[in-house]
Amino acid sequence: TIATLIGFNPSTVLKHGPTAAINSMTQVGLTNFAREFATLPMTDPITGKTNWGMAMDKSEELQRRLRTNFTQLIENKDKELTLARTSMRDFMISAGATPVSISDLLSAVPTWLAEYKKQTVLGEDEGQAVFLADRAVRRAHGSSTLTNRPEIMRTNAMGAMFSSLYGFFSHMMQRQYEMGWKAKDMWKDVLGTGSGDAEMATRHAPDLVKGLFSYIIAPAIIEELVTPY
Repeated sequence: TIATLIGFNPSTVLKHGPTAAINSMTQVGLTNFAREFATLPMTDPITGKTNWGMAMDKSEELQRRLRTNFTQLIENKDKELTLARTSMRDFMISAGATPVSISDLLSAVPTWLAEYKKQTVLGEDEGQAVFLADRAVRRAHGSSTLTNRPEIMRTNAMGAMFSSLYGFFSHMMQRQYEMGWKAKDMWKDVLGTGSGDAEMATRHAPDLVKGLFSYIIAPAIIEELVTPY
């Protein structure tokens, strides 16, 4: 039911793709994201591969996203699904998940490249640059790894079945929760009851403004544009 009504529903891609892209822009900056998106098909002078190919080779996080949260959670296993599988059910699940996966990668790969190149310029070694780039992708899109799934999705089959689409939703909720505690800390500093001073009272303001748009306003606008009430 999920694979058919959600995987093959064009509105799934139309909602997830733009939402994930806006989250990516918030994470690495609009200019950096736009630059890397525009240069995806260009050849990296060091590796001789396209920027897309270089990122996919270096990042396990991006490789994992080819399987997609959606595909893994429907299967409730960590096996990779391919169109070569003989089962018609596996074929249909994979086919339905592929458009969502592609729409996700179109913003995840530029996010990875932007952070990777930033950390390289700052002098980080290869391993740390890859780690921080993977972290930027997780911060923007969430992750399908078992350790990043909420407990209800990990502990039993019944919980996993009823929360099969909670991966990206959980990521969005966690970022909203993060905005909540940042606002609380800032308000305490404003009142003078926190540990900071007047300067500390504004330290979370940029994150809150960007987060308000990226994780609350923009998703609501996209939702209304795709499936208006």
